[in-house]
Amino acid sequence: MFKAQVNQIIYARERNSDASAFFLQIKRANKKIEAADALKKVVNFDPSWTTAKYQYGMSLIRLGKHSEALQYFLDCTEAHPKWISALYHLGACHLRTGSEQKALSIFKAILNLDYKDDIEEYSKTFEALADHYFIMARRERDKSLRDGIIKELQAICDNNIEIHGEQPWSLLYAGAIQFYSNSVKDALKTFEMAASLADPMAANKPFLFKSAYGCYSTKSFITLNSILSRPRRVPEPEISLGEKKGRDLVMLIGCDDGYFNRFSSSFLGTLFETNDNLTVHFHIIGNESSVSEQQKKLVRELRKDRKIPIEYSFENKPTHENKTYYALSRFIIAHQIMNHYKCGVVIGDIDAAVTGNLHSVKSYVGESDAGVDATYNVDAFRKFPWNAISGCYLYINNTRLGLQYAETMSHLMLDTFDPASPKTWWLDQSILYCATFYIKNHTFNFKLTSLIGNDAPKPFTYSTPGKSKDHFSAELNKMVATGDFSKKFS
Repeated sequence: MFKAQVNQIIYARERNSDASAFFLQIKRANKKIEAADALKKVVNFDPSWTTAKYQYGMSLIRLGKHSEALQYFLDCTEAHPKWISALYHLGACHLRTGSEQKALSIFKAILNLDYKDDIEEYSKTFEALADHYFIMARRERDKSLRDGIIKELQAICDNNIEIHGEQPWSLLYAGAIQFYSNSVKDALKTFEMAASLADPMAANKPFLFKSAYGCYSTKSFITLNSILSRPRRVPEPEISLGEKKGRDLVMLIGCDDGYFNRFSSSFLGTLFETNDNLTVHFHIIGNESSVSEQQKKLVRELRKDRKIPIEYSFENKPTHENKTYYALSRFIIAHQIMNHYKCGVVIGDIDAAVTGNLHSVKSYVGESDAGVDATYNVDAFRKFPWNAISGCYLYINNTRLGLQYAETMSHLMLDTFDPASPKTWWLDQSILYCATFYIKNHTFNFKLTSLIGNDAPKPFTYSTPGKSKDHFSAELNKMVATGDFSKKFS
């Protein structure tokens, strides 16, 4: 495999021309073993070519062979001492193979280079270094030793700001240190500065997301008590649910009319293959008339002979342009849905495949009030502001405290959401974490089950990174039609 690309790369090397397009073709094919074999041939052709060694080293990393990759990145950095990307991966390989001090020494050396040469790898280096400082702090039981490690990280942030000015990576961790030190209001200002500096169209985009986590979680922590102790500032959307109906389990999906038209067929097709005896409720932002007749007909055809009722509610589209609200709507109305159907709800995404039985989620949570997929930053010493609870997979039980949890979540989301702000990414996951944190620590006997354990049910599958959602949906429809989905998951 990749014979043509290898020949083209060798041809380009012989003529000293650019071979990057052919290297990229090999990488994008997502054939890890074959890619490594092909790139090894290129290295053997010219063992002095550092570009080939770098690409081969990257292919070894993708196979998890960090110890083998080490030498190739070392060769690259010896030939090019200021090659930030090669240095970063050399340090990362040392870290993965247990040479912690070597890795940290390399990361620190990178910070003295000019970040403009490779802003993406430079910012990743700062992130890896700072995260590892929190790992080291987490190991220490002695508070004075922990504080000493964090103080050293503070010096790294201060030095980077002195050399390069205020940048999103240094401000992000400066804010994290303030949060660690309980200077929460200062942390919020610093996170907001980091978010304002991070360019969403540039290579440091992850820092915008992390900063947004910081902004909104920290703001929520600051205002939590005042929000919950006062009447709702923002009223809930008025939705019509019709006659109350007792059900055993409801799958709640919130989306706009566009997403419904694009993904409801693949979502329902997979759900019908793996589930029965539950109700699906679509809460759609948009008028009923905006759901295409073709899609309604398709849904009716899919539902034929299935014991799964499908219910709908509609909400007018907001006047503002901020699409974050579309992700929030299902959580805002969850308690209304629970009151209406008198049962627990599984909340998920319409662009997913339902590959497991949802009743297994209910059984797994048992008598707990909620089950959450908590995507904690495991490298943080304490619960830092970019902790989150996944908005893609959540179960709220039909208990008094489960309903209270859903109501608190709705209250916090509506009163924290700012449609005028561009820094609203991840607001639902951040608020889910804050609401859960608050309820767990302020409500006697509130029981929470984690859905991230190895034995926890995993009923949803999503498109792989880099693959379009529409392509994923089309593949699912094909699998359902041919019976391949049923063979694999039923």
